[in-house]
Amino acid sequence: MSTERKGAFRVLIAGGGVAGLTLANALEQAGIDYLLLEKRDIAPRMGAYIGVLCHTARVFDQLGVWNRMRDASLGLTGRQHFDEHGRLFEDSGVFKFITGKTKRPFLFLERHFYLQYLYDKLKDKSKIRTRCGVQALTETDGGVAVTTDAGEEIHGSILLGADGIHSTIRQIISDADNPRFTAHYRTLFATSHNHFADDPSRCFLPESMVHNVYYRRSSGVAAVGAPDRVFWLLFVKIDSPATMPNFPQYTEADIEATLRQYGDRSIGAGYTFNDLWASPIGGGMVPMEEGVVDAAWHNKGGCNSLLTATASEKSTINVGLGGNTAVEGVATFMNLLVPLLARNPKPSHSDVPRARACVTLSHYVTRFEAMDTWWLRMLRWLSPWFPDSVKAKAFLDFMKPAPILNFLPDPDRSKA
Repeated sequence: MSTERKGAFRVLIAGGGVAGLTLANALEQAGIDYLLLEKRDIAPRMGAYIGVLCHTARVFDQLGVWNRMRDASLGLTGRQHFDEHGRLFEDSGVFKFITGKTKRPFLFLERHFYLQYLYDKLKDKSKIRTRCGVQALTETDGGVAVTTDAGEEIHGSILLGADGIHSTIRQIISDADNPRFTAHYRTLFATSHNHFADDPSRCFLPESMVHNVYYRRSSGVAAVGAPDRVFWLLFVKIDSPATMPNFPQYTEADIEATLRQYGDRSIGAGYTFNDLWASPIGGGMVPMEEGVVDAAWHNKGGCNSLLTATASEKSTINVGLGGNTAVEGVATFMNLLVPLLARNPKPSHSDVPRARACVTLSHYVTRFEAMDTWWLRMLRWLSPWFPDSVKAKAFLDFMKPAPILNFLPDPDRSKA
């Protein structure tokens, strides 16, 4: 079976995650035809969560989903840092400082709701095809054709691979036989109720608070980003780094073994990783891949395909840049596509923004929190002596060049 569309420009999107659904919303508001193919269901419940930084919030404000995200979350206002002995060595006001400057709080929310809000905002749900994976990609006259796992052939003008670094599209475009991603750490991620299992009156953290703890070769973070929800992670350095495609697939037995070794360690004052795991909502363990694909654009013989940040870039999650970088990639792509379509119905090139900078920043923050080297341990000791305003300015400077959607009104100027 073949589904062809002649004439009108149409974007095919492989993947219904952060990048795919953000792109679908942007294309709909720009009046550009598209079809999104997702091999699973939209917004699965998997115990994971995601952060929304201030610059990403501007894009979501343009798309009309920011208020819903903000109202369902608790803006993060405090951050406390603990050493390996459980001592509080820094009580940071950086989040408050940045929120005061940008008028937008940092958010953590469950990934299920994050994706559901993006999906709900779409007016035409017929352009979203679930349980429809992409198996093959071929060139056509002036466009692309993908073959689904059901054998259907679907035609478009351009294909956006937004289905992760292990996807079929990434393998086709960027030569999967040449490993580009490595994992030096694994992370146990989970969402728990914000109270002890044996005493519901005792909370782990105050609302809107983040706790960071630093150990040799491991670290942890916990945040109350929504009512009665602690989003938390345990990062552990892997003895032998793994390289794609030989990343480990962790089981429940692996999680239990990790908690036997690290679970009795404190995150904040008076509670441990095991205490959090005893009040579970959901979670799992994965390797933390790092890397950037150089060949993010494929145009061999007229076959126009592009990898979004979710498929071409992978950063460790300590800073929370992964999903935010994906939104940046969507904004940059749309800012190229919209004016280009006004001049030329067949655009031929784009790029993935700031991927290498985001991966590098995440790389060092992960190692800083795990005190991986002597100089990073020294930096952690010196950290409390730097004013919050200096730290906040560094992050604001990083966010400043992040793009928004140029074809939609700037929400900050509108409010001003």
